[in-house]
Amino acid sequence: MQFRSVVSAALLFAFPGFAHAQVQPAPPLTGLYVGAAVGPNWLQNEHLVNSAGVAVNGSIGSGTGMAGIASVGWAFPFGLRLELEGDLRNNPINSAHDLAFPAIAGGRERKYGAMFNALYDISPWLPNPYVAPYVGVGVGYSWAR
Repeated sequence: MQFRSVVSAALLFAFPGFAHAQVQPAPPLTGLYVGAAVGPNWLQNEHLVNSAGVAVNGSIGSGTGMAGIASVGWAFPFGLRLELEGDLRNNPINSAHDLAFPAIAGGRERKYGAMFNALYDISPWLPNPYVAPYVGVGVGYSWAR
C-alpha cells in the first residue's frame, strides 16, 4: 500500500472526528445579559379616520425607515429568561393618497416602545449548535409621534 493512500484513508476517517470535536453546543445562557438589534422598518399605508371615527378613503404612505431594539434581562439556569426591552422605529412620511383636497405629505413618524418579556430557551432539546430557538410572551406599550 502506498504512503499516500494510508495518509488519505487516515484523514478521511479522522476528519469527521475533528469536525465533531470543533462544533460543540454553546453552554446555556445564565445570569445577566444585554441584547441589541438594528434593521429596516417597513410600514403599510396608514388609512385616515375622520373626527366621527369613520374610516375615509385617504391614506398616508411612508418610506423604509430604521428600527432599533435594546434589551436587558436575567437568564435562569433552567431555561427561563425575563427581560425588559425598549424599541425605536423611525419612518419618513412621503406621500398622501385619495384625499379630498390637493396635499403634499412630508415629515417623520417615530414610535417608542417598552416591553416586558418572559422567554424559554428550547435549544437544549435540539441538537443543532448553530441556532438557539426560544418561545415567549410579552406585554408592552408604544407611543407614536
